[in-house]
Formats: sequence, structure tokens, C-alpha cells
Amino acid sequence: MPGPARRVHINLENPHLGLVRHRFDAAGWQLTDGAEWDLWWGSGEPANEAVLGRSAGTLVSQLRGSACLTRKDGLWRTVEGQRARLLARGVDVPPVVPETFLMPSERDAFLAAAQADPGARWIQKPRAGARGEGVSVLTDPEAAETGREWLVQRYVDPPHLLDGRKYTVRCYVVVTTLEPLRAVLFQDGLVKRATLLYEEASATDPLAHLTNPQIQRSNPDFSAGTFTTGLADYSAALRADGVDPAPLFAAMADLLAFPVAAARETLSRMNWADGAVPGGLFQLLGCDVTVDADLRPWLLEVNLGPSLSVEAANPEAGKEEWMVKARLVDGIIGLLSPDADPEALGFATLFPDERRSAWLTLPRPSERAAPPDAAEIAPRPEITVQQSADGLVLRHPAAGTSLGLDAAGAYVWSALSEGLAPDQITAELASAFPDLAWRVGHDVWNALGTWIEAGLLGPAEPRRRPTS
Repeated sequence: MPGPARRVHINLENPHLGLVRHRFDAAGWQLTDGAEWDLWWGSGEPANEAVLGRSAGTLVSQLRGSACLTRKDGLWRTVEGQRARLLARGVDVPPVVPETFLMPSERDAFLAAAQADPGARWIQKPRAGARGEGVSVLTDPEAAETGREWLVQRYVDPPHLLDGRKYTVRCYVVVTTLEPLRAVLFQDGLVKRATLLYEEASATDPLAHLTNPQIQRSNPDFSAGTFTTGLADYSAALRADGVDPAPLFAAMADLLAFPVAAARETLSRMNWADGAVPGGLFQLLGCDVTVDADLRPWLLEVNLGPSLSVEAANPEAGKEEWMVKARLVDGIIGLLSPDADPEALGFATLFPDERRSAWLTLPRPSERAAPPDAAEIAPRPEITVQQSADGLVLRHPAAGTSLGLDAAGAYVWSALSEGLAPDQITAELASAFPDLAWRVGHDVWNALGTWIEAGLLGPAEPRRRPTS
């Protein structure tokens, strides 16, 4: 006999509820508003009560700390910081996000870049905005907003066009575990086109330059045309123009995998904090990609709670959008099974991947064939160490930064300085604190990853423009 239906608590604002509720109901889940659930499904970062103290085996659809990807400034810092660290290892990753300047601290650098490239176009965005709100194309670099809530980004120009219109591709990535890192890319998605022809519109008209449905609705033609399509139609349109879509989709997969790799240390650290355990936490990310005239994809933004409702006004486009999003939710429900086959559910694997593992700051033992090289985790000689009441203070003279360590962190640093390997440090801590033996290894590796990203361990990084 079948067991009791699994219970899902859906914490979403309307209008997301309809499609999500429908798909969980079709999959045999029991919808509940109570405190007892097997899955908490929400649209924002989960409240602590949804993560801390939850029952064993329960699932939560959000990872904490996702702002390192889902804020536009966080995405830029995360990606560019990782590119710099990898360059120090001799791994040169091409740019992922268009060149970005954070206001007001980088206003002078932005104006210098604009003066050096007078033909370039720039677009202004709120750091934490969504749905195209506040986004505008600049006609005068001097007129850029200078408040801390703003950034300016190089406009991807000229863009690749479909039927003479600019477009973006909404892709969906699901991070299913952090250690080992497992992430998949939904093999369908949505192509959102502007309603105005690119070449005929003014240089600043949002109906030609921004593809967000919330912006395009102001054009009466939005409801009359099919401006949202799936990837099958996109592939057919590319082939009709003599373009093989396979290399472009492969480049998109790498483009979307890199930020996940770059964010892993931050996400792991945040999701092991406060006594939480990341097991059972997963994250759906909505990623917007634009394509330039040379068919090179660029990542514009990552959305924490991508819309799972139908936004297209045209009935035909709305049906296609509903089908894509229904298949996405169905696939995610399938991924919740321990023996799930991502490919059979419509996903391509981003991680684990041997080639892409080189993009990780510090692969975990389950992700590597051999222990880390001593130079990879060696304290840098320029780091100064001082005793404090709580443990140690590490100072990076060149960067002008410092990091305080508690007693446990001070022990790990000291042991590392004496040449002990991470597994030896873990064994000694587990012996000293048997009640915490189950998590000590995670804490040690998270500390090492944090220190590498802080510039305290490993080879020196090449100097790049600050991304603060």
C-alpha cells in the first residue's frame, strides 16, 4: 500500500500559487498551511524557523546567503573576485557579466572608461532591483545616478536580434547540494523579446532595450504578439538564420555554471552558520542571459524567486510559458527523490563536472581525487598574526583588511601554519569535541575556503580594479 502523501507548505505570494499548487497536487503531494511539513517552498530567503530546528529529512526550497548572486552588485563581486583568484592559479576565465561600476565609489573609474570608449553605451540599474524597475539607458555618462543603491553596466552592443528585436533568455538553474556541489540546468527556458524593433527605436526607449514583461506591457502590441517563446522555437529561429544553436547553448551552460562555482564558499559558509545543516536545502535560480551579435552569451542577472506564473499577455505565448514552467516545477519535484535522474527529468548536469571543478575555490574531499597541494592552502607569508582575547587577528597589510578568529579558528590556523593537513586537523578537533564530530570537517573546509577568498591562504592574486 502507498504511504501517506508528502506535505508541502507553499509560502508564495499570489499569483505564483496557482501553477505551483497545481503541479504539487498533480504529483500527489498534500498542501498544508500547518507547521508540520516535508517541504517548505518559498519565494525569498527562508526565515530561520524554516531552517533551524526542522525535522530530519525535511526539505527547504531556498539557500541562505543567495544575495551573493541575486543582487546585481553581489553577482559582480562574486564573479569578478573568483576570476581574479583563478587568474592567480593560471586559469583565465573570460568575462561573465558585462563590465560593471558600483556607485558612488567607482564613478571616476566609470567616467574614465566612458571617456576611453566614447562609442560605448551604458545602462543604469538599481543594485537590488527586479523586473526592470529603475533600469534606463544612459545618454550622458555624467548623468548617471551616484547613490549607493545604483550601478552602471556596459550595454551589450550590438545585441543579437530575433526578427529585428532584442531579446533575453531566461534560464533556470537548480542547486541541489553544496557539499559536494551539485547543480543542474533546465533544458528548456523562455525567450523574452522586446516589442519594438531595435534599429527603429530611440537610443533610450525601454520598449526596445528592456525585455522584462512588466515593462513591455505598456505597449498595446504586447498582448497581440507572441513575444515569449520556448527554447525549441528559439533554436528553430537560429537555424533559420544559419546558426547552429548547440555551441551557443554549451557556452550558456558554462556561463551559468561559473557563478554557482564562484558562490559556493559563501553559500556553504552561510548555510552552516547558526547550527544549521545544509542537507535538504536547495535553490531555484532564474538567470537572464543576453546574446551579442557575435553569439557570445552574457549573464545580466540572477533572480532568487523567479516568477512561476504566466506573464505573457498573448494566449498562445501564455500557453507556451505555462507549459515550460509546469515542466520546470515537475522536474524539481522529481529531483527531490534520492535516486532522481536529472537528465530523465529534463535537466543537464552543471556540477559535478571534472573540467568545471577547476573553477571552485577549494574542492571538497568528495570532489577531488587527491588532497590539496600544500601551496594551495599555505598561509601567505605577508599575513601578520596577533593574539586577541578571543583567539587571533589576521592582518593583510597590502589589502588593509583584518579577520578575527575565535579559539577554534585560531587552532585551525595554527595547525595549518605548522603543516598539518586538513584531514589531520579535522581528526584532532573531532577527538577533542566528539559531540560535534559530525560537522567538524565541514567547518574546517569552510574556514579554509573563506581564508583563501580573503587572500590569507594560497598564491598571491594579481591586482585588478576593486569591486567594492
